[in-house]
Amino acid sequence: MLCDASTRGVGGALCVFREDVWMPAAFCSRQLQLRETRYTITELEALTMLTSIKKFANYLVGRQFKVLTDHKALVSFFTSSQLNNRLWRWRLQLADYDFSIEYVQGKDHCIPDSLRQDKDGLMKKTTISHLRRGNMW
Repeated sequence: MLCDASTRGVGGALCVFREDVWMPAAFCSRQLQLRETRYTITELEALTMLTSIKKFANYLVGRQFKVLTDHKALVSFFTSSQLNNRLWRWRLQLADYDFSIEYVQGKDHCIPDSLRQDKDGLMKKTTISHLRRGNMW
């Protein structure tokens, strides 16, 4: 799963790794609520991971999977003891899932970036054909 956040929204893509390429199978995105716009970047990235995993729970329960993020601090999400109450709650909600978090450089993290917002700040739906036209994989 690929996840990414911005100051306006969160987006994720459920992907399958085939022939050295991440192939998207499903997408999710949403705008941030007013209270969420005040979250720190680590909280936004964790919110993206939580939102995406809950959205695709039917596909992920009972399976081992990876969450790829371009936010390095999120890699230590399950090992850190320096979390605020919100992050602790989210960590407990994700405890039932069997996954690891891996860091990916921002330039290689293009699929979730396309799910966030357009130039007017509005969320847009992205299709696989749109991603292929953009030579994202």
